[in-house]
Amino acid sequence: MATKGRGTRRGASKPPLTREFRPAQRLGELDPRSLTRRLYELHAAARPGGLDDWPGDGDLWRVLGYTQLYAGALRGEDAMEAAERRVMLVQWIREQADALQLRAIEDGRAAGARWARFTDPLCVGSEQGAYQRARRLAAAVHGEATDRRSPEAARAVEDRRVREELELRRAEHADEDRFEQVHAAAVALLAHADQLPLDVGDDNELHDLAQVLDICRTSRQRASLRAYLNLAVTAVREAADESGEPLPTPARQAVDDAGRAARHTSGPRDDQGGQPPARDPR
Repeated sequence: MATKGRGTRRGASKPPLTREFRPAQRLGELDPRSLTRRLYELHAAARPGGLDDWPGDGDLWRVLGYTQLYAGALRGEDAMEAAERRVMLVQWIREQADALQLRAIEDGRAAGARWARFTDPLCVGSEQGAYQRARRLAAAVHGEATDRRSPEAARAVEDRRVREELELRRAEHADEDRFEQVHAAAVALLAHADQLPLDVGDDNELHDLAQVLDICRTSRQRASLRAYLNLAVTAVREAADESGEPLPTPARQAVDDAGRAARHTSGPRDDQGGQPPARDPR
């Protein structure tokens, strides 16, 4: 009779994850002064005479040296907590150093430096070693919480940054296209101002549109142009309804085109400064 295969025992531990798949742990957002202030409190309690020689909460390196020098003055739970705070502070500095070192490498490369210039500073033996070290720094600085400093993680981070850059460029191009549509519609609407029931010289929405049309330089100003155009179209249509007189065909076409441009370019980015100031009702 055939024997049955041995199944996995219930409750048996799973095999440990390899380094490539263990989640990376990082402190992330942390105020280092909160650590140094707590270290001051712990040492002040252990030395009632005062800490006149305390280096100051902002001098992280000197705080680490000071608390190491006088670590023996603490006892029990205070001593253990102080050691924990010192470890966290060093870890925070290490994480900040990664970003600073990566930026220095990127600045040097942008200036034309070859990888050979970084072999000694990075303590590696070849240009390839310097390149790989930079890639792993990028994975640590720009990666997700699950990324490791491995070639696989570095490639994943690079791919993700390329995708994010492409998405950003697509969004910028889409914003530029939307602005061009709105700008062209606003110019066409103002070109028929003499056929509209609002006088562009008066203090009204059409006048506001003409004022902002030529000063749209920043992204915030460009975003607001759509809102100004929408208000102008609404005001023109309301004035036409009140007058009871139909608009001439070219002017009506310009108003309709402007209305479509204002509607079709609306989106989630309009809340980034895309609203003009409200006008006083008259």
